[in-house]
Amino acid sequence: KGKMQGSNYQVDKEPLLGIPLPIVDLTNQQPIINLVEDILVKMEQDAHIDISSEEIAIDKLVYELYGLTEEEIRVIDSDMSCS
Repeated sequence: KGKMQGSNYQVDKEPLLGIPLPIVDLTNQQPIINLVEDILVKMEQDAHIDISSEEIAIDKLVYELYGLTEEEIRVIDSDMSCS
């Protein structure tokens, strides 16, 4: 939910507060941090390098954090492939 405020899109805080965000300890954060750092290093060396394997690994870790089922993952993956 939101509205245009001039040329910017304004999102009210109430819908954002309803987004379920898991509390993640550093042990579970570290693999994602490592993958992001790998991506940044690779892209610094070559902006056109393929980082799809790292992106897939991050996706899987996030799916685990949210405890998604295989069916939910299929829905998300099919939606992402359409965009």
